[in-house]
Amino acid sequence: MKGTESFDADGVKLEPGDMQTDQQRRADDDKRILGELPPHWAVFNDKR
Repeated sequence: MKGTESFDADGVKLEPGDMQTDQQRRADDDKRILGELPPHWAVFNDKR
């Protein structure tokens, strides 16, 4: 009997993330992380 379920072992198929450069991956991470911050987070430059 032959199973009908197929799976992808890690590293066998190329995925879109595999084609990114390190710089693109870091930029995507920054966008994702900054998008997840609560809206009240901010940087205040003036000293009190």
